[in-house]
Amino acid sequence: MKKKILGLSLAVVLSITAVLTGCGGQSASNQAPSNSSASAASTAGKAEEPVTIKFAYWASAGGESDAFDALAKKFQDENPNIKLTMQGGEFKDFYTKLETRIAGNDVPDAIRIQFQQVGRYSSNGVLKDITKDLPSDFSSDFLPSLWSAVNYKGATYAIPQHTDTLALYYNKNYFEKLGITAPTKLEDAWTWDQFLDIAKQLKEKAGAKYGFAYNWTKGNSYRWLPLLYQKGGQLLSDDLSTSKIDSPEALEALKLSKRFFDEGLVPAGTSVKGTEDINTLFTNGTVGMIINGNWLATNFDKNMTNYTYGVTYMPRDKAAASDMGGNALSVMNKAKNPEQALQFIEFMTSQESMTYFVENGIFLPARNSITPEKLKYAINQPDIMKVFMEQSTTVPANMAQSVTSPNMSKITALLSDELDMLFTQGKDPAEVQKALKDGIDAALK
Repeated sequence: MKKKILGLSLAVVLSITAVLTGCGGQSASNQAPSNSSASAASTAGKAEEPVTIKFAYWASAGGESDAFDALAKKFQDENPNIKLTMQGGEFKDFYTKLETRIAGNDVPDAIRIQFQQVGRYSSNGVLKDITKDLPSDFSSDFLPSLWSAVNYKGATYAIPQHTDTLALYYNKNYFEKLGITAPTKLEDAWTWDQFLDIAKQLKEKAGAKYGFAYNWTKGNSYRWLPLLYQKGGQLLSDDLSTSKIDSPEALEALKLSKRFFDEGLVPAGTSVKGTEDINTLFTNGTVGMIINGNWLATNFDKNMTNYTYGVTYMPRDKAAASDMGGNALSVMNKAKNPEQALQFIEFMTSQESMTYFVENGIFLPARNSITPEKLKYAINQPDIMKVFMEQSTTVPANMAQSVTSPNMSKITALLSDELDMLFTQGKDPAEVQKALKDGIDAALK
C-alpha cells in the first residue's frame, strides 16, 4: 500500500504529490484590515453603474460569522458601486438550498464551497471557469494541495480561503478527576485502545454520561476516513480510478468505529445521520471528549461555562491521520454579475483578508505567505492551535487527493448511508464493506 503521510510542519503537509505544503511569513492582527490588498481585480476600475452581487455561504461558529460580516462591510465600504447581499445560513442544508436555487434559475453570484464539492460542481457546469480571469502567477502563493482541489481538468473554478483539521478536545475537569494527563507530543498520541479505555473511565468514574462524540454528522461522513488511514488502509487507488475499501484494514476500521456505539461510548443520536448537537453535548459535560475541528474553539470559549477544555492529538493506530478540511470561494457560471463577483472573492482571499478571517474564524491559512505560528488567534487559549497545526501534518496524501476528486460527493452520500446502518442498525461490517466497494466502484465509472 503506497500511503504517504505529510511531514512535520504545515509546510510539508500539503507538498506530497502536489497535495500539502507549507507556509511562509506574515504577522497578523485581529482588527479588520485597514487597507485593501485584494489584487488587480479589486483595485481595478469600479462598475460604472451600481450592481448587486449575492454571496451564499454558511457560518457554523460565531467567530467565522463575525469575520464574514466584518470583511463584507469593508468590501462594501471600498466598493460603493457594488451592493453586496450576504445570504448566510446553516451548513446542514446549504447544498440542498443551492441546488433548489439552481433549478429555479435563482443562482447567487458567488458561493462558499467545500474542497470536497468543487469537483462535483465544476464538472457539471455550475461553477465558472476563472482560469483566464486570474494573473498567470496567481496560484503561486497558495498551498499546492488546496490549489489542486479547486482545479478540474486543468481549469480553475474557485479560490481557496482556508484549511482546517480535526484534533481531540477534552474536558479538563474530568481528566483531573481521573488523574489523566493528555499527550503533549504528536508521537505520544494515544492508541485507539488507550483512548477507548479513557472513554470508559469518563463514563464510569468521572461523571460523563458518554465518553466522547465524533464530528461526522450533517453530511460530513468523509471525516470517518482518518480511521481508515490510521489502520493502514486507503479509500481509492493512487490514480483515483478504483476503490481500495475492500482491504482487511478497511474492515478493521469499520469494526473499530462500530464499537463506539455497541459499547455505549458515544450517544446513539451522534451517528452520521444523527440530529444531536455534539458541541452542546461537550460544553454541558454530557460527553467527556469530542473529536472536532479548530474552528469550534470560539464556540467552546463562549458556551463551556461550567468546565474548561484542552486539546490533544487524534488517537492513532498503525499511523497517525486526520482530516483535510477547508473551504474555497467560487463564482457561479450563471452569475448575473460575474466580474464583480470575482472582484469580491479575490478581496476575500487576499493575504490581508485571509489573515483576518483565519485569526477570527479560527482556521489555518491557505496561503504560503501567512505563517500560522505568527497568527493572533482570537480565542482564550491560542496555543491550542499549535496542536491543530501539527495534527495537520498527518493528513495522508492519498486521502487529500481522494476527498477532492469529482466523485467524492457521491462517495460521501454512500458513506453516510452505510455507516449509519453500521452504527444504528447493527449491519454487519463485512456487508457494509461490500456495499461500499460496489457503490464506490459504480461512482467511479
